[in-house]
Amino acid sequence: MDIQEAIELLKKELDEIPKLRTLTPEKQQYKLWFGKVCNILELTSGIASRDYDNFARAVNVDYPVYTDKEKREKYNKELDAYETALKSVIHKYELLDDEGEPSEALKPQEERQSEVFLEKDEKSKYQKIWQWIDTHRILSILAAIAAIATTVSVVIGLT
Repeated sequence: MDIQEAIELLKKELDEIPKLRTLTPEKQQYKLWFGKVCNILELTSGIASRDYDNFARAVNVDYPVYTDKEKREKYNKELDAYETALKSVIHKYELLDDEGEPSEALKPQEERQSEVFLEKDEKSKYQKIWQWIDTHRILSILAAIAAIATTVSVVIGLT
């Protein structure tokens, strides 16, 4: 699911919260709503993502309630916590481009004005090249040290 589609769906679910507040805590609509939001987050970011986890665990304290008033207060606190978590995820997604990367406005000024901008594949290719160069540079230094050691030992007559 792309980011823009997720934003639209999550905003729709955010708009459902006032309706949920009018229901009793035992109603199925609340559980269905929670499941739907979790599904959207899972399809967008994955079940192991921070966004999914922050939403799913927004309510992390379960305490006993006895009266209807206490149930209603607990229910509203849970909705408040889920609403805050959902707004946070939407805000984050709005800062991303369609590919899930920070939007142009969030990139450092130098990066936005740079004439040469490497694609992800090119970056990894150049990183591998530099890694190869560094490895061979170290091997060359070790070979030079071995050659010097051999020369010194021959000169001083150790061999």
